[in-house]
Amino acid sequence: MGTKRLPFLFQFFNRTLQKVCVFDPLGTTEEKDSEVAASRFRQYFKMQQIHRGKTDWMDVKWKHGVLDHSKQQDGFWNAGFSPVDIF
Repeated sequence: MGTKRLPFLFQFFNRTLQKVCVFDPLGTTEEKDSEVAASRFRQYFKMQQIHRGKTDWMDVKWKHGVLDHSKQQDGFWNAGFSPVDIF
């Protein structure tokens, strides 16, 4: 039985710690996905500054992080509860 990638991921932002974390119930590529998300948010806020003159959150140096959580074992979509320790 193969493992399917779930159709949803959750993103957590912590401005105080300046971290972006991607929560994947399977826990397969969270670190890589978090790195990409942090990079894209840095790009997004830079574009907001260039195109709209907005400087909201430009002072945040978004870094990636990984949340410690239990991993889903069956590999299929499941709306069950996943306990997460958020920072």
